[in-house]
Amino acid sequence: MLRHNSAKARGIPFPEILWPSIVRELLPGFAKLNPAQQEEFIYRQIQIGRTIGPMPGAAETLRWLAGKKCVLGIASNAQAYTLRELDTALQTEGCGWKMFDPELCYLSYQHGFSKPDPHGFQMLRMRLESRDINPNETLMVGDRLDNDVIPARLQGFQTWHLKAESPEGQSGLWDKLRTYLVRSV
Repeated sequence: MLRHNSAKARGIPFPEILWPSIVRELLPGFAKLNPAQQEEFIYRQIQIGRTIGPMPGAAETLRWLAGKKCVLGIASNAQAYTLRELDTALQTEGCGWKMFDPELCYLSYQHGFSKPDPHGFQMLRMRLESRDINPNETLMVGDRLDNDVIPARLQGFQTWHLKAESPEGQSGLWDKLRTYLVRSV
């Protein structure tokens, strides 16, 4: 909480912390491990009590989009270990981290602020525009209105809210999204 409060005092409304820094403060012996051991420790520690996997239909939709040569990116509130978790989960479904264009990935731990901060979406917008891709030609998919959908819309992105039974326009789970995309792509 101290790190968040300090960052907020410096004008960062949605600060991100680095989990290894917290572990280093709490476990002095952690700093004595080499970087690979630190990474492995963090990864195993974070796995305690949780299971990560793609939502039903997500991997199928991502494979289909990759097969259509669609450029894929990610905007995620993430830590470094999240990349390994994501890759491991996607590989079980015949996908992987490499299907995403690194230039079009916003990972909060790399920037010090998290979604819904508009700067992350602005960064993605500028990276797209440098490739002559308009944000209004891009679909941002997210499971939260406050963190994903609304801030993306404010930057001019098309959006899809991953939510069952939503009265809102472009929304539904991955199967409904794929049906929508089949008509659009």
